[in-house]
Amino acid sequence: MGLRKSIFLRGLFRWSGRRLVCIKLHQMAVFYIKRMKFESITALITFSLICFFTPIVYAEDLLYTDEQADCAAQMIFMNECSGKEQNLLYWSPDEDFPSLGIGHFIWYPEKFTGPYWESFPGYLDFAKEIGLKMPDWIEALPDKRAPWKSREEFEQDLGSDRVGELRQFLSHTKREQAHYILRRFRKVFPQILNDLDEADRQPVQEKYDLLMMRHERAFAMIDYVNFKGEGFRVDARYEGVGWGLAQVLLEMRVPDDPDNTLAEFILAAERVLERRVSHAPKPELEAKWLPGWKNRVRGYNKINCK
Repeated sequence: MGLRKSIFLRGLFRWSGRRLVCIKLHQMAVFYIKRMKFESITALITFSLICFFTPIVYAEDLLYTDEQADCAAQMIFMNECSGKEQNLLYWSPDEDFPSLGIGHFIWYPEKFTGPYWESFPGYLDFAKEIGLKMPDWIEALPDKRAPWKSREEFEQDLGSDRVGELRQFLSHTKREQAHYILRRFRKVFPQILNDLDEADRQPVQEKYDLLMMRHERAFAMIDYVNFKGEGFRVDARYEGVGWGLAQVLLEMRVPDDPDNTLAEFILAAERVLERRVSHAPKPELEAKWLPGWKNRVRGYNKINCK
């Protein structure tokens, strides 16, 4: 795409002042931008009118079908659990808490407080809200905190009836877990935008709009939020350096060709993750994880959720 066309498209995004996530608008934009040279004022007016009158779907109102939730569930299940049912309940030797479900939702033990968002209690609330039947022993927990005090205690309990019930519950509700992740994502960007300096908001909005124009790009952001968080928690940083979606959007370059948007997102994510490792308290430990992290974000090129 020529520079003049790219400048016009970017200007149109800013001129609209709205979040362009409408697939119909994207298809028309690609057609006109690539096949018309805008050499006449008539072409310019026609394209502007089409963009103005095309219905806009706002990100926070974007609804996902069960089919899309199933696709997201499979993608996240593969990324977080390697596609293995036994990994739906996992406690890393390097962490002080278990991670459950397709999204490896964090569940803190009683009296433990960590720097990461504790997402499993939120899923339990969501499951109750939509009428899912949870194991009775989880319903009976007074404060919805993980019942294991240590990884050793967790490992010893893996063969128990109650953990078997929990594993079955998580295995049978993958779609609902995906809907929970998608709901969380719809609330993320307004928080990110509010947390940014004024000068950064418009550039980040523009990059977010480009990503939201295609489902595979949106699903890349969805997975990244579940993977490394939103990025606005100051207690989840190393030496003031964050690694969430906010940092990736700040780092990301606006492509000259919108078709390269996902590639730029992936490159930005890799740089942000490299920066995390270089500022980590134990960089040699996190350096061992970096190749796997990069493989995960490079896999966004293969997303086929529509």
